[in-house]
Amino acid sequence: MDENTILLEKLKSEFQDTVIRELLPGILHNFANPLNGIMGRSRLLQKRAAEVLGPDGKGADNRPSDAARGKMLRDIDLIVEQGDRFYELFAQVSGKMQRINDMRQGPVNLSELAAAEVDFLDFYLDFKHSIEKHVNLTMDVPRVDGVVADYSLALSAILRYAMKSMLDCPVRILSVFSDYDSTFVSIVISDTGVHDEGLAGDIETASAGQAPANDHCGIVDAVKLLKKYDARVTLDTNADINKITISVPHDEK
Repeated sequence: MDENTILLEKLKSEFQDTVIRELLPGILHNFANPLNGIMGRSRLLQKRAAEVLGPDGKGADNRPSDAARGKMLRDIDLIVEQGDRFYELFAQVSGKMQRINDMRQGPVNLSELAAAEVDFLDFYLDFKHSIEKHVNLTMDVPRVDGVVADYSLALSAILRYAMKSMLDCPVRILSVFSDYDSTFVSIVISDTGVHDEGLAGDIETASAGQAPANDHCGIVDAVKLLKKYDARVTLDTNADINKITISVPHDEK
């Protein structure tokens, strides 16, 4: 296997290692909330329908009161709402699985991909319940060339690293935004965490196509994988804010 394939498989393996230990509890937790809502409201609706319609399927005058009708309609609305939420969560999980296995070469909207990756972080319970999230992505950015699996695994590795860097910090804020100019589409990931010593230098070394000292839990492997698209990755720290900028060249005029 060539180096890029090895990097891709390594990042995929690192992601898969988190599934049972970190992701599965979050997936079950997130799925349980709308499912409990659907089940609870379904039982209420069943009870109210029986009260309104009577044991023989007909009410006293076959006309439920306005109050009873309103409660039943509200139950139906909430069931539909929670059903939509359940489907959305299911789509987030299935979408992630599709992205990490999508090896087709083609145009990629990095803002759309980043939005999906940030949404997926909610399945990590530490992220969902303890980290404040700010997302401001420009969706109509020029598309970049590449393989979706490469970008998905690289972005998720960088986001997870930023997330974990904040878990022992009193202030936990993750910000993600995108921008572009005539040459590059950029995704900027800012966090209030504590990063490994030497990380900025290793990112700079990997971004230049050279061998860094450490991979820092996959983030440097992500930088090395993005290098195949001539991406530039930098890490700057200023006033307790760490800013990782990923800039990928595009050909759109």
